[in-house]
Amino acid sequence: MTNKNSSSILNPSKSNVLSIQSGFQNIIFDSKNFPGALRERVYQDLHQAHGQEKKPGDTDKQFLYKSRKQSFGVFKRDLWHLPEETLRLWGELEKQFAFLFQKLNMVNTGETVHRYVKPRQVTIAPT
Repeated sequence: MTNKNSSSILNPSKSNVLSIQSGFQNIIFDSKNFPGALRERVYQDLHQAHGQEKKPGDTDKQFLYKSRKQSFGVFKRDLWHLPEETLRLWGELEKQFAFLFQKLNMVNTGETVHRYVKPRQVTIAPT
């Protein structure tokens, strides 16, 4: 999802949530900071688990682009434990978040958030 496409994402006639979600997934998978070995494992799994969903006439690249969102659940643990050097890709995501927040006029809202959102201490047992 690039800035030139983002104006269409904010068009109320489109499915905003799916467009935004797909855009962030594209940033993650297309990032030079995403581990190539993990990408290959994801793509291999997609071929095995969802290859039958490939439409006639779709290239391999089109199939993987359309189906890779299904890998987030299967590879959740791998994604949550990316190596330190990979975490630079979060900066790429941060740029897109900043762009969207500016487009939605959701900047400088800290005072409002602090007025209505009251943090609570939550203890999570180790897994």
